Amino acid sequence: MTDILEQINQGEADIYLDYGADAICAPRLCDKDDTTCDCLESRITDRDNQALADFERFPEFALFKIGNRFRLTKALINRMRDVYKTQSIRTACKGCEWYDLCTEISQNGYKGTLLK
Repeated sequence: MTDILEQINQGEADIYLDYGADAICAPRLCDKDDTTCDCLESRITDRDNQALADFERFPEFALFKIGNRFRLTKALINRMRDVYKTQSIRTACKGCEWYDLCTEISQNGYKGTLLK
C-alpha cells in the first residue's frame, strides 16, 4: 500500500477506474482467483455506481468513469477532499461501516493520511 501511495504522491502512478476492490484493498480482501470475493458482490458495484454518479455533477471529475486511466494531481486530490467534506460525493458512503471514521478523518483535515 505504501508503495502505491508514494507513487501517487510523486505523480508517477496512473489511476485506472474499474469495479470492485482496488490495488490497495484487493490483496487484503480477496484471493485473486476467488470469484466469490465480497468485493465482487452487486452491493459493491452499486456503491461504485453511486460514487460515479456523485462525481458526474462536477466537471473537474469528468475523467472519473469506469475504464478511464488518469493521474491524480495534488489539485485534484485537494478538490476531492473539499467536496467530500461537504457531503456532495458521499451517497455511496451511507450505511458503510467506515462512514464515521472517514467523516472524522475529513473533519480533521486528513492529518496523518498517507495520500498527500
